[in-house]
Amino acid sequence: MKLKMNIRTTEKEDLNSIVEAGFAIPGCPIPFLEGLKNAAWSQNARGLLEWIFSENLGVIAHDENENLTGYMLFAGPCGGFFGNCEGAFSPLGCSWISPALASEQRTNLMSRLLQKGMETLVGKKVTSIALCEPVWDNDISRALALNGFGIRCSDSIMQVKDGDFSCLRNCDPDVIFEELEAEKINLIKPLFSELEEHLASSPCFFPTEEGSFEMWREHYEPKIIVAKAGGEIIGHIAFTDKDGENFISKSSGVLNIHGMFVKKEFRAKGIADGLLKAAYAATQKQGKTFLGVDYETLNPTALNFWTKYFAPYTYSWHRRIDERILHS
Repeated sequence: MKLKMNIRTTEKEDLNSIVEAGFAIPGCPIPFLEGLKNAAWSQNARGLLEWIFSENLGVIAHDENENLTGYMLFAGPCGGFFGNCEGAFSPLGCSWISPALASEQRTNLMSRLLQKGMETLVGKKVTSIALCEPVWDNDISRALALNGFGIRCSDSIMQVKDGDFSCLRNCDPDVIFEELEAEKINLIKPLFSELEEHLASSPCFFPTEEGSFEMWREHYEPKIIVAKAGGEIIGHIAFTDKDGENFISKSSGVLNIHGMFVKKEFRAKGIADGLLKAAYAATQKQGKTFLGVDYETLNPTALNFWTKYFAPYTYSWHRRIDERILHS
């Protein structure tokens, strides 16, 4: 049955009803995630949504009985967003379609919100648009794919259980893993540069920004574990509790991985597993209960490694609108 929907741009008075909706995620297959999501929503949602509301880029839907049925909120416009253009991003929790609706109705309403939302964004000269959505929400994924969006990255999570390293394979016993002292972090700059070169090549084609290592170091203040063979640093993993990519990964019980790299000549020897095992131990030591990572699905090396051990729970979808429409 086709529902009558009132779709309009958001107003400040809409904030409370959106917070109270709680971003219910239908059909979550990860047993621990619903509880973590609920706790994170209570801790972080209002601050996130108040920030988004300050940007005043959003659309909201109600049914004929004035029940909230969906919303879509964006941060932006921001320059240089996946190209030389204005962009906008809807983080996890900032777009939602009621799980009470039938599957076809949810897909249809998402498409209608996208239509209204993109009309608003293009009116502000935004042509690069991204949304973060739950992996398993097939109704939303279908709407995004049908509206020209493609997946480019993912957030994944692992529950840390005391002493359980069974999922990680052992590596060469001659490889040493140790935490790098904060004042020696520049020792991994060559590895960081190699990682940037890898991401700049096919199929990712991510441009390298000048001073990115320094910005990354200062913003995240990461802790670094290195792998050494014969006294040479051959790989590293970085992790932080300073920041996450979404409101779930910002939770106090989550430690987030912010980069890993192993030199090409030392790959397929279990070194990446050894680095992850060391990060797992560090997570336990800090009293954290979850280890998170975000990675580009465009990067097959990362996709193949992280999905062996972590459960993906978000995809970030992106669409680039032809800029010529701004001049037509």
